Amino acid sequence: MTRRSFGSRKCFFIVALLLVIFLAAPVLAADGDGTGGGDEPLTLESSSIADGTAGVDIATDRITLTFSKNVVNMTVKDNNAACFAITADGAAVPFTVEMADDQLYRELRRDIVLRFSAELRPAAAYSVTVSPNLMSKSGVYLGEEVTVKFTTAGNIITAAPDQPVVDSSEKAAGEEDHSQITPDLEKEAEVIIDQEASDTEDILVSTEGETAAEEATGGTIEDKNASESAGGNNIPIILAITAIIIMAAYILIRKKQKN
Repeated sequence: MTRRSFGSRKCFFIVALLLVIFLAAPVLAADGDGTGGGDEPLTLESSSIADGTAGVDIATDRITLTFSKNVVNMTVKDNNAACFAITADGAAVPFTVEMADDQLYRELRRDIVLRFSAELRPAAAYSVTVSPNLMSKSGVYLGEEVTVKFTTAGNIITAAPDQPVVDSSEKAAGEEDHSQITPDLEKEAEVIIDQEASDTEDILVSTEGETAAEEATGGTIEDKNASESAGGNNIPIILAITAIIIMAAYILIRKKQKN
């Protein structure tokens, strides 16, 4: 083998190696997204019930928290399951923590679901607290307490206090008779109840609209994940075509060398 042919073959393999690395670089970068690596801090990116939301349907059975890194890996799963607390008007609320298997469902590796054990209380102020000890797969801590607050739909009607009974014999001379006030109070109470019922219906209609919007958004995200997965499946085909091109170029070079 001449020095010239050896140099040509060496140059050919260097070019082929650089081509393969160039094609594989986007794939390697995508695999690192959200797995817990890197120097980026761990943060809460979104919540299925946004902080400060009012009029949440009491039939809502969960809240999903999405973080910036992998927080469900088996190495941190037990630690992270103990990093949440939920209260309603200051009283503890029972719930369960759900985490997907990040080896089977990579798209859920940044999500933690808190499922309420009972129906939400109407007209209550809820608070979901995340401990600073929440950790990513790479060992990065949340570092600070994060709270998501929301209130549920519904109104609490407080009964009017009983009117004192006054003996007519004890009324002072010229004092106005208030015996006719009770019917007026009953009419006002009926008007208030009707108005509160109307307000509750308006809140429920608004909540249904928000739920529909969230479902539409969720569908868009799922479509995006499906598209990304489909793009990842094309990588073996691209590498195979690259190998064929390399082999063809190699054969052409060998023929030229023989000629």
